Amino acid sequence: MREHLARIVAALSAVLILLVVLAFGWIQNRRADLAQSPAAPERVLAGRQVYESQGCGICHTIAGEGDSQYPLDGIGARMTPEQLRLNIAPSDDMKHGFPEAVFEIKLGYRALPQQELDALIDYLRSLR
Repeated sequence: MREHLARIVAALSAVLILLVVLAFGWIQNRRADLAQSPAAPERVLAGRQVYESQGCGICHTIAGEGDSQYPLDGIGARMTPEQLRLNIAPSDDMKHGFPEAVFEIKLGYRALPQQELDALIDYLRSLR
């Protein structure tokens, strides 16, 4: 009787663990889907305006417009929103990841209002 009960408990435990693993995978996939969902057109347009007002085309190119040294075409498919944020306004510990002059320029983007930075990221994410 005890062996039978132990087998039932073990089987139920295995099913419970499997359900938890599946739920965790579903949540992770859902987060990834939400991170990749397209931004509203007005946010993308606002981000394009931030791109233009900040003079990003001096260093970057999109669809052949701007400086071809650092092209951004397809950047939205290659980087997550957080990676884009860190590349626009890097933290101090990322100093060695950029040429010194580029890092100094990017430090200025930390002063962008959060709404403008978010819109710029939405615009860059739309470049797939």
